[in-house]
Amino acid sequence: MEAIVSTFHIDWQLLIAQAINFGVVAVVLWWFGFKPLAQMLSGRAEKIEQGLADAASAGERLKQAEVEAKEIIVKARSESQSALAAAAAAAERLRADELIKAKAEVEKAVNAGKSALVAEKAEMLKELKAEAADLVVEATKSLLKNSSLPEVNKSLASKAIAELK
Repeated sequence: MEAIVSTFHIDWQLLIAQAINFGVVAVVLWWFGFKPLAQMLSGRAEKIEQGLADAASAGERLKQAEVEAKEIIVKARSESQSALAAAAAAAERLRADELIKAKAEVEKAVNAGKSALVAEKAEMLKELKAEAADLVVEATKSLLKNSSLPEVNKSLASKAIAELK
């Protein structure tokens, strides 16, 4: 070993001093350099992991929101279709009611017209009977003027009046 030490010119005191210096530098570097750097890197790794977890969570929330939006759209469409169907049914009922009312009004007008015609017919018949009675009386008068028997005149007049009634 001495041959190695003399060949390579190794000084034990210098070697120990350099080992102590290396240890001190390694501790200082560890304490002030590597340890804060390791903490900073681990903090950054945690932030990156948190960011990835948040992105995955946001992706899932986005998918869930899309599903909810589709459900809301489907629900809104079905509600609008049911509202349209209800409106159509209400319109049909209203149309049917209006048709029934119109038919009733037409029937009422027809009945009023018929009753007016019946009343007018009765009035015309009454007037006709009155005119016929006047004509019969006039004809009877002219016949009676020609005839000289008063009993025949009375019987003809009463017959004519009875026929008119």
